[in-house]
Amino acid sequence: MFSLASKLYETVIGSSGEQLSTENETKNLQSSQVSLVKETTIETTEFAVPTIPVPKMQITEDTDIDIPPAFPLIDSPQRIKSSQSKLTPLEKANKLRKKVILEPGHSALDWARLKNSNVNMGGVYEIRKYTLDELKLHKTKNDAWTAINGKIYNLTPYLKFHPGGEKELMRAAGKDGTKLFMDIHPWVNYDLMLDKCFVGFLVGINTALT
Repeated sequence: MFSLASKLYETVIGSSGEQLSTENETKNLQSSQVSLVKETTIETTEFAVPTIPVPKMQITEDTDIDIPPAFPLIDSPQRIKSSQSKLTPLEKANKLRKKVILEPGHSALDWARLKNSNVNMGGVYEIRKYTLDELKLHKTKNDAWTAINGKIYNLTPYLKFHPGGEKELMRAAGKDGTKLFMDIHPWVNYDLMLDKCFVGFLVGINTALT
């Protein structure tokens, strides 16, 4: 009787002890694993990527970099200032020309219409020859004559139509304006432009600005 009870007790107690021992071993194993994980875990803040400063490049006299020479070369003809070079006749003329704003009704088209009218733009009723002394008498805005290549024209009707302004055109009033005209706009057909203003012929001198 007692031996049977003793065996049953030992069996129950033994099983409980073994179960308890197994649970303890499991807990110990889990604790060991947690400790191992903690030991092997590394905080990411300890491995933040540092900012690496980029050194600035400095070019010294000892550098081996080949720098191409400036073009054109400093002493080459291409570097000569335009003021030192000779201007072509066309460039010279463009430099001398200064256009002004014309009054309404004084465009090139308006001048063409005026020429086609019956207005006596020359102001004379007889085509004849004039001397330089006679030409010099016509040097006011209301009576401005000039000579170009031996032909005399009345400039007064054209003063307000002149692209360069009245003042510029009056430089030739009462004079032989051949040289002045050719220096500023040699390509202009003056005879076609001023044909209705023709007065006569200049005699006694060579065609030159005086």
